[in-house]
Amino acid sequence: MADSLSNGYDQNDIASSFVKWYDEGFWTPHGKVFDIGITTQKAIQNLKNGIEPALAGESGESSNGNGSLMRILPLLAHVNKLDADESFKIIADVSSITHRHLRSILGCILLLEYAKLLQHDSPRNALLTMSLNFHNELHHIPDLKDELVHYKRLFDGKTMDEFQKLIITDSEVQKMKNPMDLLTPSLASAKLEDIKSSGYIVDTLEASIWCLINSKSFEEAVLLAVNLGGDTDTTGAVSRRDSLQSTMVMMPFPKNGLTNLPERMT
Repeated sequence: MADSLSNGYDQNDIASSFVKWYDEGFWTPHGKVFDIGITTQKAIQNLKNGIEPALAGESGESSNGNGSLMRILPLLAHVNKLDADESFKIIADVSSITHRHLRSILGCILLLEYAKLLQHDSPRNALLTMSLNFHNELHHIPDLKDELVHYKRLFDGKTMDEFQKLIITDSEVQKMKNPMDLLTPSLASAKLEDIKSSGYIVDTLEASIWCLINSKSFEEAVLLAVNLGGDTDTTGAVSRRDSLQSTMVMMPFPKNGLTNLPERMT
């Protein structure tokens, strides 16, 4: 997708690149596709059968794997400075090429919103900022807002109004050493055994953010993600702290020609 975006955003071109990847091994390490999710495979077959990209993705609740999440990050370079409405629409369009359920779309939006914040803040503070402010971005998109319940561990800290009330009225809160912790979503304090690393989009997003919060370097974040087990390659890829912060994909690409890709995309 990054290669397609280097020539500007075009949903049809992105979709065509997916077909080329599947049929020809385009941008694979050894010229061969060795693994593909069922939902993504069905969507690519839909594209090959002439279904338009916006409708190619599966939309059932059982189709909320992490396929669109794992490849959405390069889109940050395109949507980074757009307003929320336009950004969310483009993210939805790109996710829908393979994953059209609202939960998958929301997961992609959340990852890119988090990545935006990571350009200027630490992983933990970025999560706190997103948890306090993101609801306002969805006030006019009720369908997406309804899906937030599935990502509750990213948003279940106290609201600012609740926090301010407690600071005034609750003597126990007033004695707390770090009362700001009340604002922090529970994912930030989750233990290793609380984290799932499955192919479900919610699990992957939570695991990836948790790894970023609990590491201090690119290497540590990826190693932590891989050691979670489960869908290790995807969680490791989404957890690339350096990629999130620099809005580029830090992967060992197999061919020449991507040295200046970040410059071409921005």
